[in-house]
Amino acid sequence: MTSSPAYFFRMARFGLTHRSTRGMGLEVRGAIESELQGLSTRAHLVADFGRIEDVTSAFADEAIAKLVFSMAKGSHPKRDIVISGATDKIKTRLQTTLARRDLPTDILSFE
Repeated sequence: MTSSPAYFFRMARFGLTHRSTRGMGLEVRGAIESELQGLSTRAHLVADFGRIEDVTSAFADEAIAKLVFSMAKGSHPKRDIVISGATDKIKTRLQTTLARRDLPTDILSFE
């Protein structure tokens, strides 16, 4: 991981402990993209999953995989994404979702 500045996005700020729908994932991704636009392209994203008990594949695809996809194809500046506070179940779901889309995994790291 780089020593670049970080932007912290708390998944729990939307109030629920389960992230279950594609629509919720779209809302989260939209909020992340909107807030990242005003930051240095050197800033990396820390997606904090603390207090989140579970996510569905639909949410993971919409919120994280499509964000990674847009960075990989150049629609958004490529940034490192750190997943923090995620349960093992959430980590596995995120990794599986990226693999299904054949997306680069070097963008994501877990703490």
